[in-house]
Amino acid sequence: MKKNGKKGGRKKAEQLPIDPLTLAPLQTVLDHLGVSKNDWDVVLVGDGSGSTWQAGCGWAAVLIDRESKQRRVFFGAMSCGTVNLSELLPYLQAIMWYDNAKNEWLKTTPKTPVKIHVITDSKYTADAGNKLIPRKANKEIWAALDVVVQKGYHITWHWMGRSETGLNMLADHLSKLCRTTLGKVSVPDGTNVYAFNPHAVCE
Repeated sequence: MKKNGKKGGRKKAEQLPIDPLTLAPLQTVLDHLGVSKNDWDVVLVGDGSGSTWQAGCGWAAVLIDRESKQRRVFFGAMSCGTVNLSELLPYLQAIMWYDNAKNEWLKTTPKTPVKIHVITDSKYTADAGNKLIPRKANKEIWAALDVVVQKGYHITWHWMGRSETGLNMLADHLSKLCRTTLGKVSVPDGTNVYAFNPHAVCE
């Protein structure tokens, strides 16, 4: 890191445009992260919304394929789940879809390994993804992602602040919408789960 002329000081990182109407081009974002023009096949930008296992969670991601120049939006929600879980699920969902659809979606068979760059505003997720810190939480999801990687993928995780890329702001909006919308789902009014097949319940 270059010094800014003051002893012990550091040059402030250049901020990317955050106005949604004048967003930085994708390659500008990748340049900011040190990803060259030919060093990626898929970019995934995602976000999750949640708190603890006592509340619902939602997630969303945008997948961008370099060869076809196509984009696809993914989103989902669960009736309960932590914020760290919701930060992981959009990438598992998107990569599993891509693995099953790429031969129909793309013009040619992708080379191996497929280079995927994930952009997340969760520093924990990025550091755990790059194995800079132990993956203590949600080992089941990490294991599922590792299975996908073994099928011919290489995932690099990048951390960026939410306001630094428009696609992350979009994913944040969609993930919160998924969580709040799911919160409206319930059993029919005037009843509860104990009223269904009551004789099947052991007392």
